[in-house]
Amino acid sequence: MTRLESLPAPIETDILVAFTGLAGFNRRYVLPGEDREVFGAIQAYFAWAGALVQGRGGTVIKCMGDAMLLAFPAAEAGAAVRALVELKTEGDAWLAARHIPCQHQIKAHLGPVIWGPVGAPDQERPDVLGKTVNVCAMLDNGPLVLTPQVFRALDAETRRMFKKHTPPVTYIRVEDRH
Repeated sequence: MTRLESLPAPIETDILVAFTGLAGFNRRYVLPGEDREVFGAIQAYFAWAGALVQGRGGTVIKCMGDAMLLAFPAAEAGAAVRALVELKTEGDAWLAARHIPCQHQIKAHLGPVIWGPVGAPDQERPDVLGKTVNVCAMLDNGPLVLTPQVFRALDAETRRMFKKHTPPVTYIRVEDRH
């Protein structure tokens, strides 16, 4: 499997892009909490979640507040989605064990992006830009939401973990409510 970090840049390539966030983080945890404690918790969370994502072939593009932008090779869509399921399941347990009253919301889309370094001189970092990223960002939030493009790229076994949710057409885990 080719790691995204090893791609020449900038390059146009298909990837599975995912946004994650922690539902209720600001209202339930940040506002009533102490800044240093909140910072320590989110720092530990990003280290844990980043290790999970990297260990499953993904790349953490950036962290923003309580959210992450992730990328996985399109050819590994099944493994990527199973990693997102693991992030949702184990991540919610990780948060609960630390008394952080939030749950993951994850949304994913697959398609072409421009991958390359972006930033101030000598501070460039890998980033992804394009309609695929925008479509993913604009998806309705849910526990784990996939676009039809992601669903169609999955193997039969991974597809069975999801059901159709409309409108618009997205796929959610079988155990999640509409």
